[in-house]
Amino acid sequence: MDYKAVIFDLDGTLVNTIKDIANSMNRVLKQMNLPNHPIEDYRYFVGAGLKELCRRVLPQEMQNEENVLKFRELFNLDYDKNWHNDTTAYPGIEELLEYLFSQNKTIAILSNKPDKFCKLFVEHFFPEVEFAMVRGNFDNIPAKPHPAGGEYIINALQIKAQDVLFVGDSNIDIQTAINCKFTAIGAEWGFRTKEELEKAGADFIFANPYELLNFLKEK
Repeated sequence: MDYKAVIFDLDGTLVNTIKDIANSMNRVLKQMNLPNHPIEDYRYFVGAGLKELCRRVLPQEMQNEENVLKFRELFNLDYDKNWHNDTTAYPGIEELLEYLFSQNKTIAILSNKPDKFCKLFVEHFFPEVEFAMVRGNFDNIPAKPHPAGGEYIINALQIKAQDVLFVGDSNIDIQTAINCKFTAIGAEWGFRTKEELEKAGADFIFANPYELLNFLKEK
């Protein structure tokens, strides 16, 4: 397998963010006198963007646009202060990124997380890594699995789709890779299951970043 670039998802792929996301959202729910959710439930609430996360945590009768936008604003205020309390990079990610850079591979990030937070995370957790592009979600651009974000990255960096590996931990990421005609790499170490990644159509699935690193070293 030949490749020139690797595009990573962020949450559940490069960094484990689930506790901070869950804690911020649960604080907002408590503030509004609404029931909290177990942290494990957030593994399935996240992935489709912040608006969808806000919709999923609300009671069904409250899932209108006005409430979703209100909760998004409140979440942003809390998360802005607490996004790095319990968040860490997954073991092996730094070694994986260092190896790719040493091999002159282009590395980028495509996430459904708001773009502002994506850039904060990269500056905080990976200050020495030279990402060619870090792209999060914008209101006026379709979120993954729509191919718009992936196509924007490869067009801007002048890379062909067949030369890209896309690494992510959910069915949304695998579908994004398929829609963009990238090779789909499933990150089993993230928020979802191997079964979900297999069903979505991942080309390869790895239990941890070290497995992916060893696989790439053999290519």
